[in-house]
Order: sequence, then structure tokens, then C-alpha cells
Amino acid sequence: MARLRSPRRLPLGVWRIPALLVCVGLGVLLMGVPVVGIALIYCLNQPVLDGLLYDTWGAVVVCHTLRALPFVALVLLPAVAQTPRDVRDACAVDGVPAASLFFRIILPMHWRSLLVGFCVAFVLSLSELGATYLVIPPGKTTLSVRFFTLIHYGVYSDAAGLCLMLSMIVAFVAGIPALLLLPFRARPCGPVESN
Repeated sequence: MARLRSPRRLPLGVWRIPALLVCVGLGVLLMGVPVVGIALIYCLNQPVLDGLLYDTWGAVVVCHTLRALPFVALVLLPAVAQTPRDVRDACAVDGVPAASLFFRIILPMHWRSLLVGFCVAFVLSLSELGATYLVIPPGKTTLSVRFFTLIHYGVYSDAAGLCLMLSMIVAFVAGIPALLLLPFRARPCGPVESN
């Protein structure tokens, strides 16, 4: 008789999420944004890392990832939890590793949720200012930091143009997935009445 292996690292009752991952995600959500920036500066400015990410765009990428990942997880976890039990059982019988099950079967199965998660991460990263302002390399800027700088120094006409550009970028990034998801919108259930 085949022994079923249960993957151990996927979410919401389907598999257990490691407690450390949950604590880090909740901690990032509950901390103030400047505290995240200062903690990131402290972590990246260690002699062990030897300036690997500090004062590079990598620090900004890590910052945006830390700020957006809990929200993306909130979008993806319900979709992943709805994976049919038969699929997981079949993979367990065939001996499919947990990582392969997650990346080759579950994520492609829930591509619409991935698309929504991408939009959430993009919009949050575009608007992230507090921690980005602290970790951005000298002489570099992001759109949100530039907007803040223009407002601070009173250049309102340039800030209005930048705000319009940011609005168009967000509308474009949110509009493409909306058009892609339009054919998959919910349809009414039940018998179709004919006259």
C-alpha cells in the first residue's frame, strides 16, 4: 500500500505555514513604515553583507517586497486553499515534491489570483514612500519620492503632471488584468429560463 506524503509548507489548513513566516508578515504589517525602513537599513548595513545590497536598488526591491508581500499573500491564500483535495492527493500518491506541486500545478491553476496579486504589489510598490525614502541610494529617485520632493518644495505644476502620469500608469496596470479577467467573470447559476 502506498504511503501518502503530505506537503508541509502551503497555506490555510491545506498545509501548515511556517510560524516564522507568519510572524514576519504580521510584524511588517504592524510596524510603522519608517521603522521598517530603519530596520532594513540596520539589516543591510552589516559587515557580513559587505555592502552587497546597501546603497543599491536591491535595498529598494527588498523594501517593496517586504511591504507588499503580506497583502499579496492575503490575495493568494484563499485561492490556493480552494485547490481540490483530489489534486493534492494524486500528487501525494505520485510522490510529487511540495515545491513542484506548488509551482507547477497550484500556481498555474490560480493564474487569475496571481494576476490580481501582481496588480496589488505593483500599486503598493508605486505608492510606497516612507521606507523607500530611507533606503533609496543617493542620487536616485522613484516616482513617489520625486512626487513628495516636488510637493515639499512647492512645485505644484510639475507635481500635478507627475500625479497625472502616476494615475495613468495605475489605470493601465489595473486595466490590462481587468480586460484579461472579463471573460471569466461570474455567471449566474441555475437553470436558464427560455420564453
